[in-house]
Amino acid sequence: MNILEKIKENPENFIVEEITKHGEILELDKTIEKEDNGGGFTWFVLQKKDWNTDGAVRRIARALRISQRRFNYAGTKDKKALTTQLVSVIGNLKIELLELKLQDISINGAWLENRKIGLGELLGNCFTLNPSFSYSINEISEFPNFFGAQRFGFRKNNHVVGKHIIKTELESAVKEFLLTSSEREKSEVREARQKLSEDWDPSAALAYFPGFMHMERVLLHSLKENPADYAGALRKLPRGNLLMFLHSYQSYLFNILLEKHGKKLMVATCGKNEFGFPSVEKQGKEFFLGNLIGYETELIQEEKEILEKEGITQEDFMVGSMPELNLKGGKRLLYAPLINREKLRFSLPSGCYASIAVQHLILEKKE
Repeated sequence: MNILEKIKENPENFIVEEITKHGEILELDKTIEKEDNGGGFTWFVLQKKDWNTDGAVRRIARALRISQRRFNYAGTKDKKALTTQLVSVIGNLKIELLELKLQDISINGAWLENRKIGLGELLGNCFTLNPSFSYSINEISEFPNFFGAQRFGFRKNNHVVGKHIIKTELESAVKEFLLTSSEREKSEVREARQKLSEDWDPSAALAYFPGFMHMERVLLHSLKENPADYAGALRKLPRGNLLMFLHSYQSYLFNILLEKHGKKLMVATCGKNEFGFPSVEKQGKEFFLGNLIGYETELIQEEKEILEKEGITQEDFMVGSMPELNLKGGKRLLYAPLINREKLRFSLPSGCYASIAVQHLILEKKE
């Protein structure tokens, strides 16, 4: 168990407060009051404990007797935590939301807007940690901006699926997703994957794959109808899930390069906005940026070497068999700043992982 997992044994010891694009921290237990700005959508501040974002929104949708598809949010928040975040829902549901009474879920304000929440609404998150074990603080102002373990999925193989898709090894991608198991999975899930790996009969597998394995069952249904059409099976999954696999492989490459080369990977710099957060739109030299490799990336030597070692060409990111998944590439902070840090309260830019920050900030003392 790592340090953050120990902290999160008690969700109230890991507080995550979302920071809006206007620099406003959605403080815990604080009611946010805003004037209505148009209509068509209700924005609200969701506070939750021991729920992941998707589960909490699903519970609210059920209580309101509406579809979960009507909701949007800028980013997901940890389950084992006490968190706040902005959520939007189609329709005028201010009164209904404010009157909700749900266990470990509360609504800290609601108002009307004329649009849904998009990814740009999230500037970052403010974290407050309260370890229940003996520790010391490593006085740092930044840390290597690795992608956290959650980027690679519960079974830690999202990047493997992504690499197969990029290399047009679609049968291997499907089988990697269906067959690879983890000790963290339920025994019935591990047994189902093992049986399918031995028999490889997708049609028969529908009888013993548990109903809650939704994505796996989508693939199995498709393979039952068209046994050799692996591209067609993958296309039955939401595009967002498929992109998740490819982004995971992108992240895997970034982590390897950052671990080995550090700041040598710098290809650009940027400044900070009025709230002290990195902004690629601002000129400056405060923050170093590296590449997230894609087909448009101007590769440096270290990146050429890792692609050669991986057996990948830059053209592979065009994903010829599934062009809707093409990856252009982008930029990412090489080192993430701890913003406005006061002991174990600090803010991180969107896309930076608290799990990585904690590894570098907190040192557990051995008794």
